[in-house]
Amino acid sequence: MMNKTERKEFISQGFAQDDEYKKFRPYLPIEHAVNKAAEQVVADFSEVVTKSLRDEVEAPVELAEATSEIPDPADAYVNIFDPFELEKLIKLREDEGDERAKRQVPFLQAALVALGTRTLINQPLPTVVAGLLGLKLDMPNFSNVVDTLIAEISLAMSGEKEDFRVSPLCMNGVPGIGKTRFACEVAKILDVGFEAISLGAGTGSFELSGVSAGYSNSRPGRIFRLLAEGKSGCPVVLLDEIDKISSDSRYPQTPVLLDLMEVDSARRFRDEGIEARLDCSKMILLATSNYQESIPAPLKSRMNMVEILAPTAEQGLYAGTAENSVNPIPAPPRSLPDR
Repeated sequence: MMNKTERKEFISQGFAQDDEYKKFRPYLPIEHAVNKAAEQVVADFSEVVTKSLRDEVEAPVELAEATSEIPDPADAYVNIFDPFELEKLIKLREDEGDERAKRQVPFLQAALVALGTRTLINQPLPTVVAGLLGLKLDMPNFSNVVDTLIAEISLAMSGEKEDFRVSPLCMNGVPGIGKTRFACEVAKILDVGFEAISLGAGTGSFELSGVSAGYSNSRPGRIFRLLAEGKSGCPVVLLDEIDKISSDSRYPQTPVLLDLMEVDSARRFRDEGIEARLDCSKMILLATSNYQESIPAPLKSRMNMVEILAPTAEQGLYAGTAENSVNPIPAPPRSLPDR
């Protein structure tokens, strides 16, 4: 059989119809197939080797790039309690051993979970905005409040987590138009904790900041318990009927509320019952009132005042349609007056 070079020379000399060529022609397809198969094997092997070498070089780079895109779980948490202070207080209360001390230990241990850190809003901003816009459809008379919250929350979520802050907001309007329900639904949309505190029920400042450790019935305030027992560092706190706060000079509420509304003082808020400090500056404070003229001036100056009107007949019909067909929202879990 002619080799490849001899065959090319033979054909180039014009002997394609020669008897010599006819004699070898039956074997040419077989030789061609063998040559093609050999070339394919070489090509496949080269591709495998090349890919293997490329993977060895590129894999570490790709892995590093992929890893850099995975958020660090620690980025989702903010410091609310000082774990060293909590551990010191737990040891101190355990050494004291009296009934008051024993009542406090579980609250301190709850605050120490996750080393005193808590999460902020874990949902993506577009999801939060979409949820609030859905609430705007369901409760159209709260459109101005929703617009204010979207702007505030968008700004807070776009900045550094340590600087997360939503300005206190007061919803003023006649009773029975859904202010309490609205605040509850905001907490559900943000997937954070919720606490409604009725300031018009005659409760003193101890409801917020705890009963002092000097009393036999010493206990932590509702703010401490909300942050200690919950997972969120930015729960929604409803300050209901802020225009009816207690005028009892023995237990003044205004100074405590001012501490919660001012960023610097909120960051080092002190619970008198537990005798520990905590960061309340990231809480979302929503207040309600019926007569804004009755709100103490220092408090009023620190809140965004938004007037809420009763829904018109058209808004009520539209809200009912939206609630039944698009986004049904259950009633608030707490049996509070709907102010």
